[in-house]
Amino acid sequence: MNNPIIFPKAKIWLDDGILFWKILNDDIEFVLSDIPIQIYIEAMRKLTGDQACPLIIDARDVKGTYSIEAAKLFANSPIIKEVRLSEAFVTNSINSRLLIASYVRIFDSQTPFLIVDSLEEAITYSHEIKRANNASN
Repeated sequence: MNNPIIFPKAKIWLDDGILFWKILNDDIEFVLSDIPIQIYIEAMRKLTGDQACPLIIDARDVKGTYSIEAAKLFANSPIIKEVRLSEAFVTNSINSRLLIASYVRIFDSQTPFLIVDSLEEAITYSHEIKRANNASN
């Protein structure tokens, strides 16, 4: 893990050409809004140096939800569109799976994605995306 950027409800880092976002929230009442999303987006740009890479979003054991504004901002951010090759979502609950599937279907159906149960599966998928991207360039 190289130079993680740690926030009260998130940790973001770049490792082996993969951008990781670990969501740290155990408050069922929490709603992720657009203000922290903008801060997270800036952190991602800082870490990637505007270089495109796979993004792994680790949402295991996360409680709460996100606002519509936050989802739209993340899905439509020009910065994220530049730095995100793919998304792999790691979750261990059916509620999170359904929330993520809804987000992808409604807000971001263009980005290749995978929803998995383990971080290892997400990392394998991300390396496959990197290899395919390098082969096409």
